[in-house]
Amino acid sequence: MPWAPELFSAPALQRLRDKYRRERLRSVPFFDGLFTGEVDALIESFSGVPEVHHPVRGRIRGEDAFRRFVTDMSSWLADRRVDVEHVDLLITDARGVEEVVLHLDGDGGRIGLPFALAADHDEDERIVELRLYFSSWPLDGRHANRPPLLQPGLDLHASDVVGEYQRALAAGDVEAILAAFEPDGYMREARRRRLRPPGHR
Repeated sequence: MPWAPELFSAPALQRLRDKYRRERLRSVPFFDGLFTGEVDALIESFSGVPEVHHPVRGRIRGEDAFRRFVTDMSSWLADRRVDVEHVDLLITDARGVEEVVLHLDGDGGRIGLPFALAADHDEDERIVELRLYFSSWPLDGRHANRPPLLQPGLDLHASDVVGEYQRALAAGDVEAILAAFEPDGYMREARRRRLRPPGHR
């Protein structure tokens, strides 16, 4: 997730198949795609004009801007000696979500940076829009506050357990917050690897 495997060169694709021990890859994970250096394959994975939303850089739109983004990101990954720990991956017909932890050189030593991305797909599984999520706090001690991606919808209400959790959080109801988690549930926070609610295993 999110890159289209058939767009990469045969050697690059074989390396990925060997890495994941699969005969077929439905999609190429984000950082694996960057590490190939095959920028054209990344660009062609979009259904139209490349569009990325980045927590620090904001909206990146257009082929030239995307090429600069890939160059800068690749240099940053090399300079910080980034290792990628794959955590979870979810792919549906309309969307893919990928969660990793980046282990990298920080100012005070190695740190783990939780990183997530979501890609909306068209019917051909090409990317319509790619959104990246991570906190800049572990990197520079500051929070990057990008503008909302969507306009507020005042008539929208979260349903099911997400709504229950949000209402409990707004009310400061700790018991109701804990009740929203499965017994093995957890949350990730930018400065720590994993937080489990008290009493959860």
